[in-house]
Amino acid sequence: MERRQKKKANLDVVFVQDHSDSMQLPATAYSTVGGEKYSYHRSFYLDDIVNGAAKLLLDTPKAGYDNRVSLVAFSHDPTPIYATDFTKKVQDITNQLISVPNMNNGATNYSGGLRGAIDIIKDDQDPDRIPVVIFLSDGQPFGDGEDFYGLKAAEELRNLGVKVYPIGIYVENNALGENLKNISYDGKTQYLAENSESFVKIMEQVLDDVVNSIETL
Repeated sequence: MERRQKKKANLDVVFVQDHSDSMQLPATAYSTVGGEKYSYHRSFYLDDIVNGAAKLLLDTPKAGYDNRVSLVAFSHDPTPIYATDFTKKVQDITNQLISVPNMNNGATNYSGGLRGAIDIIKDDQDPDRIPVVIFLSDGQPFGDGEDFYGLKAAEELRNLGVKVYPIGIYVENNALGENLKNISYDGKTQYLAENSESFVKIMEQVLDDVVNSIETL
């Protein structure tokens, strides 16, 4: 995944990842050699894409870039499975994805992921940095507690001035897209990937949109 970086930014990017049971369904993609299909868990493909995105944000020689990345994982609980501190090291991200693989079972509670992002951002606020949340899920919200749609958490993030960019992966119905809109920074934004190939392109688009939006602040 290659991308030209044109803007200056000091970003704190939180990748919020769905670890619900549907992420164990197969993700079909084409190999880079011969165009043959291969299939493995959606969760593994998600980890690959997030790791690549973190590398783009952190390992850049572009002057003026000083980004940090955090990971949050969620499933059915109203609290996250884990939430990591911000880091400037790609290896920290890789190690986390390897040491806690996406192999959990349970429903999809958006609030758990967004609450984890809120805690990370509040715990390490820096006035010279702009926090952003990239939210990734393949399922409709369903979990424990009254706010499994994540609406209250999304509103709190808006009040903190944090933009949430929601990505729906392996989208199979329109309801997922509507639920993602509801947690986005403006109540209208969503990015929908129907398969593995479009997921790569959409992640590139989101990273561009994130960086470009900073220039207008």
